[in-house]
Amino acid sequence: MRSISAKPGQFCRRSVDLAFGRLSPPASLKRIGELLYEITLEEYHAVAVHPTSFGKDGYLDPKEAYYPRFEPHSGFFHNGKPNDLSVMANNCKDEDYRPDAYRVLNIFPNFLVNHYRVLYTWYVSITQYIPVAFDSTVVRSWYYQVPFQGPKASWFHLLFRRWTDLWLPFFVGIYLRRITNEDHVICEAMQMTAGSMIEEPLLGLEEQRIAWFREAYWDALAQLNGQENSDA
Repeated sequence: MRSISAKPGQFCRRSVDLAFGRLSPPASLKRIGELLYEITLEEYHAVAVHPTSFGKDGYLDPKEAYYPRFEPHSGFFHNGKPNDLSVMANNCKDEDYRPDAYRVLNIFPNFLVNHYRVLYTWYVSITQYIPVAFDSTVVRSWYYQVPFQGPKASWFHLLFRRWTDLWLPFFVGIYLRRITNEDHVICEAMQMTAGSMIEEPLLGLEEQRIAWFREAYWDALAQLNGQENSDA
């Protein structure tokens, strides 16, 4: 098992504290929560599900993917290196974090945090998946325009960014809702045949985080059952 000294909250506290955000209304979905969450744990679906956005450049080169595991959580760092998670945690603790690539943090059991750049501005999105029935999940999403410190820029660059920051969040919200809806449509279709899946799937390299999530899920259930038995 791999772990780091920092708590998961340290990764996004800096972002949320500084952010001025917009809240997407919660969506009640007739879909299995596990499918909704697991689609955020792999990269293969991007080409088929998001052909005009994440998947427009084809499948991800495995060399560009780094998957940190800090049990029971995990992440995806584009062009990441083995020590990046610890460096990120320490930088956040020192309030000196400066992202340079797309990153995703899946906080077990039901939080998704990612950050990405649009034009010259960085954003952080937070999504919570709340199962309310075996076939229904409430999804709440927030996205924030984040003033991460960037490299020194010219006065023209700063002026241009100040102008685009006025209207860019509106279009980012539209884009995020489209991406999210594309995932939801696929999960709803998969749910129709999910009951016939009785064997564990064969997972590829870019799906290994699904296996990590399921391990953590069953470990959590075992611990809960153990507590209930001891209290009985």
